[in-house]
Amino acid sequence: MDKLNHRFDLLLDEAAVWLTRNSLDILFALVFAAIVAAVLIGLRMLGTRLCRAPAGSLSTMRILLGRLFSATRNWFILILAIDLVAQFGNAPPMVRDVARFAITIAATFQGAIWLREVIVGWITHRAAEDEAVGGGLSSAIGIIQLLVSVTLFAVAGLFVLDNLGINVSTLIAGLGIGGIAIGLAAQGIFKDLFAALSILFDRPFRRGQSVAYSTFSGTIEEIGLKTTRIRAASGELLVVSNARLLDQDIRNMSEMSWQRVLFTMHLIYRNDLNVLATVPQELQRIVEAQPGCRFIHGLITNLGDPAIEVELAFYVDKLKNDGLARARHAVALAVLQRFDALGIEFNFPVPPPKEKRAAAG
Repeated sequence: MDKLNHRFDLLLDEAAVWLTRNSLDILFALVFAAIVAAVLIGLRMLGTRLCRAPAGSLSTMRILLGRLFSATRNWFILILAIDLVAQFGNAPPMVRDVARFAITIAATFQGAIWLREVIVGWITHRAAEDEAVGGGLSSAIGIIQLLVSVTLFAVAGLFVLDNLGINVSTLIAGLGIGGIAIGLAAQGIFKDLFAALSILFDRPFRRGQSVAYSTFSGTIEEIGLKTTRIRAASGELLVVSNARLLDQDIRNMSEMSWQRVLFTMHLIYRNDLNVLATVPQELQRIVEAQPGCRFIHGLITNLGDPAIEVELAFYVDKLKNDGLARARHAVALAVLQRFDALGIEFNFPVPPPKEKRAAAG
């Protein structure tokens, strides 16, 4: 205790001598520190203003910078100013060492705060960028912020302890073993959490979109922290874990800009060959007359038994709601009408004789 008091008295004496002999340097250092502090405070005010702006009016970079600047703490600005005065004001070595040690600790925790704000801000912005995606994951932001905070401040604490001269190897080993145990116990939860983040960032689908998963197809109703809910076409609600969902091939039907449609028609051999020769041109006119349809081909593909096979292929663009079904209906109806006008007959199964039908009845 006496040794500590002696060092403190020595520090006070050195500080007094420093203040007396370096007044001009100290004044310059105070002005410089005040300018730096004013700049940091101004950036913090700018960041606060950016954070209050409507989310849709700012880019991702501006939002992240806003959160970064607004997270600057007063204690960091104060310790930084003291360190600048000590370094540029020719302070005694002991004073400079104390100031440098203090700013190292302050900068470590301030850096952890800045990094947390950037990570959480990015995740929050990605979730809020599309309300359909963020609606189910907004409740996860608090949990994500907690996990990020614990991780970053644990690393910062270990760094500070290491700078204090404390051997942190045993502590790191203990934390590693504990982390492994927690990870094994909650691996399912963490797996679904990371899968939810993958859905958030990669966006393979969004709420309200139609998807086909495994043997099911339906509409995404909610994307949660652990599960995604799909309303099947038959009406039931399918609840699938996020990790399992991403392990399967998912077909996003809502992202289709076009779809290929194929009709196979069977015509009888008694049709006029000259009329059959005009079938490709007739089919092309029919398809191109429908809005959003692009003709591929309409050709005789096989002389089968007992009918001539004609294949019609076309694309349907800009699918919305039941646009595909409506396009198929319109083309099919137009084909029937045009073939009837041209006298082209389809091949139909021959009905059984009346006596056989009566016996079957």
